[in-house]
Amino acid sequence: MSEELEQSYLNSYNLLLENCTYEELAKKGSFMLPQNHEDASITLAYYEKIEDYQKCIKIRDRQKP
Repeated sequence: MSEELEQSYLNSYNLLLENCTYEELAKKGSFMLPQNHEDASITLAYYEKIEDYQKCIKIRDRQKP
């Protein structure tokens, strides 16, 4: 997988978990995000596909009410 793709999903993951804001990402320069990144299931599906289950658990737990 491309480095840009991996970074875009990492950006999405960090936004979902509130580890950073859009403004903080922008301060580092240009950044990419996956399409429909506000939908946590998009980022979750990516991490399931690459079998990064630690991130899957954190995304899942974040979605619980």
